[in-house]
Amino acid sequence: MFAVFAVALLVGLGFGALALAPARDKRGLLVVAAVLVAAGLLGTVVVGSVGPGGGFMRSMLRGDMGSMMGSGRPGRSGSPPTSTAPQETIAAREFAFTPSVVRLKVGQTANIVFANRGTTFHTLTIAGLGLDLRANAGDQIAGSVRPDRVGTYTFICSVPGHAGLGMRGQIDVVAG
Repeated sequence: MFAVFAVALLVGLGFGALALAPARDKRGLLVVAAVLVAAGLLGTVVVGSVGPGGGFMRSMLRGDMGSMMGSGRPGRSGSPPTSTAPQETIAAREFAFTPSVVRLKVGQTANIVFANRGTTFHTLTIAGLGLDLRANAGDQIAGSVRPDRVGTYTFICSVPGHAGLGMRGQIDVVAG
């Protein structure tokens, strides 16, 4: 419905401008009208694309902003938790982690529990330790890491824009 309205508006603007123009200016306005009609048709294709459920734009118009607003697939990339390892819980809210600094021992496996206490999808991504935990709002997921060297590792929420808004922290790995 939105697409039909957009096409009608663009076509009306294009041909309205064409009808009101003096005869000598109509050639340029005809080009403008054609461009507006093409833009309207393209908008119709984008909004109504991809089958019965619609496509990306249709889902956005229904209120599902998709990956633009941070929805994603919950899950884990990296090692699963182990039953005997100590546990560190890191909670996420818009737009911060608590705690923002975690201390682990080199050579010791640690379980990382990621609790998403926010209102949207978030991740806890520790690239330097090979762990990526992804959870929907209100959910939690765990994985494990075994740092093999002393140092500082950054963790972020990898949803576009979230790290820049403050969803960052660090893991300090110290000698055991």
